[in-house]
Amino acid sequence: MIGVMIGSEWAHDSPALGAPRTGRILSLGQPVEILAVYGEWAKIRWVVLSEGENVGWIQTRWVGTLDVVPERLVTPTAAP
Repeated sequence: MIGVMIGSEWAHDSPALGAPRTGRILSLGQPVEILAVYGEWAKIRWVVLSEGENVGWIQTRWVGTLDVVPERLVTPTAAP
């Protein structure tokens, strides 16, 4: 599923604020592909011409889409 960054934010190695950062900051307007969603986090793939393909986790509030994320990409989380 295609998305776009609606803010600038660090990508993480796993879906948690305390997880190590990938060393990459995604910028406002960066196109991304949503690979999975887990709670408030999206696993995304993006391409930087000078570096190639990158994968990381980012909070869903920073990723905009035109459509609803398909259920097949969403991993259920336990109720609070």
